[in-house]
Order: sequence, then structure tokens, then C-alpha cells
Amino acid sequence: MSSPPFSPLALLGAVVAVTLFTVLLAVSYRPGEGAWAILVAFVLVVVVQIVLLIGSVIVIRRKVRRRWGVLALVLILVVNPVTAMAVGGLSTDRAGNGASAGGSGDEEHDPIWDTYPGSAYVDAKETLDGPSYEDFVGTSDEMLAEIRTALTAEFGFDWVERQPAETEVDQNGYGGDSMLFEYTAPVWQTTTTVRTFEEKSRVVELIRQVLLRYGIANLDMQNAPSSWREPGELTERYGGETLDTQALWDLHTYNAITGAGDFRTSIVDLTLDSAGTVAKDREFDVDYYDMAAEGVELHLDSYALLKEADRADYLEALKPYADLDKPK
Repeated sequence: MSSPPFSPLALLGAVVAVTLFTVLLAVSYRPGEGAWAILVAFVLVVVVQIVLLIGSVIVIRRKVRRRWGVLALVLILVVNPVTAMAVGGLSTDRAGNGASAGGSGDEEHDPIWDTYPGSAYVDAKETLDGPSYEDFVGTSDEMLAEIRTALTAEFGFDWVERQPAETEVDQNGYGGDSMLFEYTAPVWQTTTTVRTFEEKSRVVELIRQVLLRYGIANLDMQNAPSSWREPGELTERYGGETLDTQALWDLHTYNAITGAGDFRTSIVDLTLDSAGTVAKDREFDVDYYDMAAEGVELHLDSYALLKEADRADYLEALKPYADLDKPK
């Protein structure tokens, strides 16, 4: 039984059909203005495939340099799967493009939550029972000043305010603004640094003492060797596998002053950065935020803070949500 004759038109029809089908899928996954850019891109793919197909058929039929014709056909077979995978990537991107912390409002929920006055991430009672925005600002200023004073007394540091304080309206996590605020304290940095293991340990000890006076006990060392398991990770991120060989010490405490507060301090000593990874990671902060490459840094921020003047209005705005469960 003889095999059916080779049909260039049938092959051409198959290529065009598959490609147009992927275009249709792309438009359905990305409706609207973005679909036209995708449509143009896929039309170009169709043209390239048609040119390759026609050229390969001509070469093969003339029995001249058939390997080039075969290569063209192989390219066609590769381009179509790549096209299909691109569409799959679009669908994945669309499905995975959900809201990050702060909330873009893409999650499905009852529209009543669009105007929720609180935070999706902090219980309303915790906000009401915790310090107000004004209390947090005052306490954070006092605490950071005490840390600077203690370190200066021991090491003679001079300090520079690298970034000013910032206050922003906090997103409610459901796509709208809340009645709460985010506050970032001024970022302070020393003009010099400490270099010995003993000096760095003393800096950490003095900071812990101040934090404890404010009821904060969970200052965790992110660069501690016990926190990492994969070989080489400590060196890549902090410059060494042990504390005495690390160019960066990085410490965090959560629930600082408020349940949503975060205090961070770092000690940078680039003389230990033999691989240059720490200096490279700091390039953005140095260039964009005008930070010094080395020094001791203090950071403190919080979100879901209620201003004292807004308390009564906040309680009133919460009433429609009293018997509702927050969307997950």
C-alpha cells in the first residue's frame, strides 16, 4: 500500500491553523489593549513560518541542498511549540498575577470589603488596643535616639539621617485605602563602622539592651550559621560562613512596638567581603538611597496605625463588618 503523496498545501494549512489557534488563545487570555500587541507578534510568527515552509518545500522538491530544506522544516516544528508555550506562559502569568501585601484587589470578595477601613493583615482589635500612630512615632523616635546615644558613648560614632521619615495611607488589602497609616522612621547610619568580631558583638548587645527596655526581646540574627543549611549561601549573602568572616551582620525583630512593627539593624564591614557579593548587593542602596557602603544602620517601620483623631470615625466605619468574616 503506497503512502499518500506529500502535500505542501496541507502542511501549510496545518501550520497556519495551529498558529492562528494560538493567537486566539492569547487574545482570550489577555483581552483588551494588550491583546493587540500579542496579535501582532503572533502574526509575525505566522509570516516567518510561511516563508520557511515555502522555501523548504522548493528546496526539497528540487532535490538541491535538501538538508537546508529539512532544517527549515525543523525550525517550523520548533517555532509552533514555542508559540504554544508562550501562550501557556501568558495564562500562567494571568492566573498568578494576584495581589501582593498591600492588596491589589484582584482576589474575589464581596464588594463591601473594597472600602474596609482596617487592614486585611492586622485584626481591628489589635489596631485599637495597640499604640496610635502618634504613640508609635514618638516611641520609635525615642528608641532610635537611645540606641544612637548608647553606641556613640561606646564607639564615638557620628550619625547621618540617610532617609527622612515617611507616612503613607495604608492599603486595606482588598484593593482600596484604609483609614490607617504606614510609618517609616528616619533611617540612621554611622559614618564609620566596626571591624572586629568583639566590636560587632558589643554593638548587638547594646542594641538588645535598649530594645529590652521597650519590651522587645526577639532580635534575630539573620546571618547566624544555624539559620542556613545550603552550602555557600552564607558566603554569597553575607560574605562568609562564620560570624567572624562575614562582611554583613543583619538583625531583625518583628512586633517592634506594635504587632505590625519591624526593627532592623545591620553592620557592614567590606574588608571581609572577599567575593564582592555584599558590596554588589548594596549598590542599589548606595546609588538610589545615598547610603554609605559601610556602617551601622537602624531601620524601624510599622503599618496599620490609627491616628488618635480618627478613632471615633474608625469605630463607626467598622460597624458594617462586625458580624462578617474577613475574606481569605
